Formats: sequence, C-alpha cells, structure tokens
Amino acid sequence: MREIKAFQCGYCTRCFAKKGTALWHESHCNKNPIRKNCITCIHGVYGEVETGEPVTTYYDYELHQEMTVFSERCPMCDYHNMAMSEKPYNEDCEYFGMDEYSDQEKRPIAGTCEHYEYKGKAGWTKKEEIANGTD
Repeated sequence: MREIKAFQCGYCTRCFAKKGTALWHESHCNKNPIRKNCITCIHGVYGEVETGEPVTTYYDYELHQEMTVFSERCPMCDYHNMAMSEKPYNEDCEYFGMDEYSDQEKRPIAGTCEHYEYKGKAGWTKKEEIANGTD
C-alpha cells in the first residue's frame, strides 16, 4: 500500500492529484454557492412535475382499469414549478464573458436566475419537506 497526497474540492468529494486542477474544479463546481447553481438554491427541489403528456401507462388491479401517469418525479424549480430541463434559464439571468467592446454576444450562465436564494447546502430538497416545514 502506498500513501499519496491529493487535493479535495471544498464543495464536493472529488479529489485531484494537482493543486491547480483542484482550484480550477472548485471555481466550476456545481455545488459552489458562488456559481448560483440550482442544486444550491432554496427553490431547487426534488418533486413531482406535471408533464402534460403520458409518462407511463399501467393497469391498476384495484380499480380494474388502465391508468396513465402525467407526472414524473425529478429535480425541479419550486419557483417556476418546472423540471430543471424545462426551466427558462435565459430569462432574467446573469451574463458572462463579454464586455461592451467585444464583438461576441453575451451568453447566459445556466442556473443563475434572479430568484436564486442560497439554502446553506448543496443537494435537492424534497418538495414534501418544504410543504411540511421540516427542511
């Protein structure tokens, strides 16, 4: 067995052999509150979202009929009441990478809407916990 020296991200559990790589990762880590990612936002929850189209169809033996589910459990934005994949990231977002003298367009930073509030940790909160006040 051999002991090695490694550098761990301060926000997640990833480890790196080089300090520079670890520092770069920390600045880009989704769990870094400075990035304002949805996983660290109070509105970033894991709950049920209505899709409007069938997700699964199954036979309910108690009701003796075929049932169709129009919702799915997934990471969602509690403020917009939408799945993260559907959230309007381009509305009211911060922009990066360009100044007024640049010939390139400004691009939105995904996951930084103006309704962001840091929840004090990283991870999806269960929507039921918010409703019950047990977060």
